[in-house]
Amino acid sequence: MEELSDTGNIQNIVEFWRKYGYMDISKDQLDFIISRHLEYKTLEVIKVDKKIAGVCRYNICGDTCECLDIVIKPEHRKKNILKLMLIQGLRKFPLTTKLTYVRGFKDNNNREVSIMKFLGVRI
Repeated sequence: MEELSDTGNIQNIVEFWRKYGYMDISKDQLDFIISRHLEYKTLEVIKVDKKIAGVCRYNICGDTCECLDIVIKPEHRKKNILKLMLIQGLRKFPLTTKLTYVRGFKDNNNREVSIMKFLGVRI
């Protein structure tokens, strides 16, 4: 996998996010946010044909992966891109068992799901 921590690639992620994302914040703020999540390894990027197809930003809180933002290029939606990003993250944080999606909810009640259930894995 291509190293994402160099400045050129951070800028590619920021440009992708500004084009397909929903956050209306300055480029400098977004650059800082992306840089911090790369530093903490809590940002997943999926590429298709060497171009970014999706980005997921999350926090790890104990055994829970809190998805903060998910941006997927329109032509790649409904093609398991989110599942691929989640699997990449699980490789880094294997003790994570629950998934929550934070953005847009005033509370987090009943928004939590088992990661294995989300991935369609039966144990």
